[in-house]
Amino acid sequence: MTRDNTRGVPQLPTDLRDNVAKWVKSEGYPLEFRTASAFRKAGFHVRQGEYVHFDDTIREIDVAASKSVFSEGTLLRVYHVVECKWTKEKPWIVLSAPNPMAPSACIAQTIASELGEAILWANAGLRDLHDMSLFSTPASPGFSGRQAFTEYQDNDVFYRTMQSVTSLATKLVQQYDEPPRKNDAMPKYGAVAFPLVAIDGHLFEVWFDETTSDVQAVERKHLRLHWRGSPSWRWHATVDIVVADHLDVLLRQRAAEVDQLLVQMARTRDRIARCHESASLDELNVKNGPRGMLGLPPLLHSIHQMRKRKLAAPGAQKETGKTGKT
Repeated sequence: MTRDNTRGVPQLPTDLRDNVAKWVKSEGYPLEFRTASAFRKAGFHVRQGEYVHFDDTIREIDVAASKSVFSEGTLLRVYHVVECKWTKEKPWIVLSAPNPMAPSACIAQTIASELGEAILWANAGLRDLHDMSLFSTPASPGFSGRQAFTEYQDNDVFYRTMQSVTSLATKLVQQYDEPPRKNDAMPKYGAVAFPLVAIDGHLFEVWFDETTSDVQAVERKHLRLHWRGSPSWRWHATVDIVVADHLDVLLRQRAAEVDQLLVQMARTRDRIARCHESASLDELNVKNGPRGMLGLPPLLHSIHQMRKRKLAAPGAQKETGKTGKT
């Protein structure tokens, strides 16, 4: 063993260093570093090796990239939760079908904490958000997929990855609801998460062409799924799959959109806070649009319940008669 005088540490034999480097590359670590670097260059705050706690285990997120703002002392944060997969020899296949999702439903069903969910639900009908790639809804979105050239029963990497990235995203935002707060108090934290899978390999979209009665396959750089198979998120989880060499292109657009989304989230959070203070949803000014769910999200439902209790309190009818409001 020789000593590297420039760093003052022993220098490993060349063949061992090469073997270590080869092993690191085979384990996919370079993709994680490149992905983190791409998000960092796009202006995101990046953490590698972020851990989230489940009931019986702790699991690691490959890359957690976020942007944040504060609104009246409330932290609002938008995440991209990323899993990285090296798959050079076995392309990924996404199965798609003409079953588009309304942009308002895509917004309302985005993975979020309690405050984040209320903000997105209130903004679901906002046209400015419909135009964002964050909430794009392809005419033929993906609904499932596979890693090519593998036996289903032996190696369903695609399914496990979808389950993992959606569960990690869900658990990450749910941690923002864990700090204790008094009953009916406004949350001090709100988080939204977009699951993303970065692959170092080839990506194909596969669909059934009714005009030719045959299956078609086309290579893509980026595909979007509305994944309903998540064990942790009760709605559709919108997941992006992007080829690593296309990530910079995607993030240039995403970075600006996340900034715009945070501005809108802060405005809506302030309206919800005023609604909370007055125990009325009148000021929320919700725009119409299908959301794919029944009823109000939990935070807005609790404000509605506060309103009912207020009206049922002694003297409420007399006060209502004076104001002419219900």
